[in-house]
Amino acid sequence: MTPAARIQAAIEILDRAIRGEAAEAVLTGWARSNRFAGSGDRAGIRDLVYDALRCQASYAHMGGGERKADCGDGNHWPDADAGPVAHARGGP
Repeated sequence: MTPAARIQAAIEILDRAIRGEAAEAVLTGWARSNRFAGSGDRAGIRDLVYDALRCQASYAHMGGGERKADCGDGNHWPDADAGPVAHARGGP
């Protein structure tokens, strides 16, 4: 698979996982219905999906999205106004 095809597959899986389906079940179903994907492709797609799910709250916080509550009380970062990017650079 090309890198773009892996990303497209990860997007399709994430769409279903975000709607409430179990990510592992969606990944398993995708792998069974796409036998052409090798083990490296499946591992790459799995990594993309789980990385995105792990970072979902941080992405929402950075973007000011509706799921900002996933980050707790808004004080997840040392400087709540600066956000994770400024914190990663060492300050605002």
